[in-house]
Amino acid sequence: MIIHKEGNNKHWETIYSFTQVKQTITTLSFNPFTNINNSLQLIVSYSDGSMHYINYFHDTWNTKEYTSHPFGMTNLTWLPVSADSNESISAFITAGNDCQLKYWEISNKELIEEKDVLEKVHNSSVFNIECFSSESTSSVKQDSLITLDIDDEIYLWAISRNTNNKLYEFNKPEPVKFSQDQKPSGISQVTWSKCGAFLSISTQEGMYLYRNVEKEWTLVSSMNNEGVMVNYEEEN
Repeated sequence: MIIHKEGNNKHWETIYSFTQVKQTITTLSFNPFTNINNSLQLIVSYSDGSMHYINYFHDTWNTKEYTSHPFGMTNLTWLPVSADSNESISAFITAGNDCQLKYWEISNKELIEEKDVLEKVHNSSVFNIECFSSESTSSVKQDSLITLDIDDEIYLWAISRNTNNKLYEFNKPEPVKFSQDQKPSGISQVTWSKCGAFLSISTQEGMYLYRNVEKEWTLVSSMNNEGVMVNYEEEN
């Protein structure tokens, strides 16, 4: 595993090489929310369930190995952390082939701790997870999580910040319920809008846009792979 940095004249140079890779890499993700200047945080996971935390700070590279999911990690998403946090500097959620979701924090001593195993709602491998801050009319940021498994089951999670000695607390998830005969199959990607009112879903056949109507997701429009779009609201 090699990390490159764009240098002068748009040439990429190698700045770090990690040769202790023994299994297939399943996930590789940089932390976009790090609140420490001139630092870098990277999680690399493998098919055997192990993961490496690679950190660059004060001109020094450090690597630590951890165990994540027993049958391999499939994906992860980073969570934004307030700059005034005293103990933990980063947080992230992982998904695995064990159908589980786990919540982790990285301390200011650069140690990773598994803080929580989220409520088990998926019955198959979870491969798509995304966390983001939703728009809110209040002064409190509303964070959300969306998860998808290989059986096309989707769950939406509301997240509370700074509770019970943890940076985040996860509320009871809600399954995504589609209007009759409007659920696509073979879902490869799902994204929840920041306003919370829309879902975008991708499949091999195309893309679909849904709107939340009385706690059911109703198809608004779709576009096939040839770029042909259908607006279902106009048809109705």
